[in-house]
Amino acid sequence: MTAMVTEATVRTELCRAFAALVQAYATLAAFHDGRIAEFEQAGGGLRVEVDGAQLKLHFDPLIGAGEWHISGPSGADKLGCFQLQSDGTIALDGAITEMDHAAIDLSALLKKSWGEKR
Repeated sequence: MTAMVTEATVRTELCRAFAALVQAYATLAAFHDGRIAEFEQAGGGLRVEVDGAQLKLHFDPLIGAGEWHISGPSGADKLGCFQLQSDGTIALDGAITEMDHAAIDLSALLKKSWGEKR
């Protein structure tokens, strides 16, 4: 039996893949810095927390787009948006890049944020 793949299915899988990449890279960054990453996935979102810094992703798989928000202990917030492309790239704040590079960039911002003074 052959399953029909729709654009909505592709966008949903791309959102899941991007969330998994962000979670993996943030967890590795925390591990290599001697810290523990806590994470929570729910529906159209992901939350990663390390030492009071949080990265939140909210996405709508039906349109393949979403927002990211990083808050740190100092209270300085960073936020932006992303649009997943059907070729596996992502427009992160308007700049087209590979999904794994975008996940690394967001993880680096989170790492910088957990190093901020309270």
